[in-house]
Amino acid sequence: YLKITAPDAQGSTLLRELNFLAPCSLQHVAVLASLLEPRLARHGEFLVKVGERVRACHVVGTGICTLRVQISGMKSRNLIAQELASGACFGHGALLDARGIC
Repeated sequence: YLKITAPDAQGSTLLRELNFLAPCSLQHVAVLASLLEPRLARHGEFLVKVGERVRACHVVGTGICTLRVQISGMKSRNLIAQELASGACFGHGALLDARGIC
């Protein structure tokens, strides 16, 4: 299971540990933490599919998330691109606005 952290003080702590948010003030991190939505992902569940527009930045609260890429033309074959542990995130592009400004 992958648990996406809930919006609370623990969420702020987790977000402050993300390198790309290091320049942000504590106030900005707290605002981002208040927007977190808890989510539980089950083994084998797809959170993002190749070619889809990224709609959320996912932060791994607990567990391990395996990023897999389907090998072209082989539905049952997946290449493990990366394994992410607690505190890692993916989908950074969702934090950008339509003009591409953070």
